[in-house]
Parts: sequence; C-alpha cells; structure tokens
Amino acid sequence: MPPEEPQPAQVLQRRTSPDQQPQLLIQWNNQDAASATWENAHEIRLRFPEFQVELEDELSFETEGVDTIQETEHDPPAKTKPGPTRIQPRRNTQLPIRLRD
Repeated sequence: MPPEEPQPAQVLQRRTSPDQQPQLLIQWNNQDAASATWENAHEIRLRFPEFQVELEDELSFETEGVDTIQETEHDPPAKTKPGPTRIQPRRNTQLPIRLRD
C-alpha cells in the first residue's frame, strides 16, 4: 500500500510569485508550521478539491507585489498622515570672497 499523500491543514500566508501566480503557504496535516511550503494556489485547488471550499472563503487574490502579505479584516491598514513637504534651500551660487575680483 503506497504512503498516503499529505493533506493541507491550513493556509498560513499568501503571496504573488515573480511570474504573477498566486501562491499559498500551506501547513500540512501532522506537521508543524516550520515545515510549511509555498505552493501554487491553482495546483492546490486541482489536487485537493475538498480544500477548495476553505480557500474560497478565506482568500481572494488581487494585484499585489511579489512576496507581499495582504492585510486581513482583523488587521486594518495603518493610516499615515503625509509629512510636511520639505523644501530644499536655494543653493548659494556666489563665489567665495577670496575668488571675487
């Protein structure tokens, strides 16, 4: 009897790969979080259709950068105030006194 294929237990994080493919950090059943692996989201949906229901409820992939983590409703984005505009001082274009005629 062949060994049973590990099953995904939960999604720990998500990101978009350099080639713009959604990826999931999967923690596998009977393994700790340190042994989680990044997997292509579409492949996980094909290999584990019963896990797809959980994915649809938890995740929606939108455009984001490589290796970025989307914020969840429990972690609202930080509101930052724009700082004052810094104006560069005008450069002194006069010659030093010793070089003047």
